[in-house]
Parts: sequence; structure tokens; C-alpha cells
Amino acid sequence: MKIAIYKNVKLNFEVISEFGLESDDYLRLTEFVDVTFDYLPSASVNNVEIDLLKKKKEEIQANAEIELTNIDNRIKNLLALPSPV
Repeated sequence: MKIAIYKNVKLNFEVISEFGLESDDYLRLTEFVDVTFDYLPSASVNNVEIDLLKKKKEEIQANAEIELTNIDNRIKNLLALPSPV
């Protein structure tokens, strides 16, 4: 991954990004450098990510149930309409 440091000149903060942020708001402070990050396995990190994924899954399932109920209700409403002659 190649990253560079940018400064937001309007809000006066620095950020590291792998994307070119050059604009009126951002000034690149460094050249892009190639970096490799080695992920360190950690039970606490993995457990937090697992919990977040489970919550996201439950949220998606709940939203899907709501959408499916809305579709079923729409189908019932359409079927209840009088048939055209």
C-alpha cells in the first residue's frame, strides 16, 4: 500500500491517505511511500470484530424482514383490488 501525509489547510489537521487528496482543502506534505502492515492476531480484536459483525448481521436481517413484510402487504393490497372487467 502506498500512503502519503496530507494537511487540511482550512481545518488545520493532518491525515494519512492512500488516495490523492490534492484539492483546495488538502496539501500533500510527503511523497507516497510503500508500506506493509502485518496484522497481529489478537483474541480481543477478533472478538470485537465478531461482535460488530453479528450486530450488523442482525441489523441487516431486521431490515430485510421489514422490507419483506412491506412487499407482502403490497401484494395483499394488490390482490384485494377488484379485477378489471
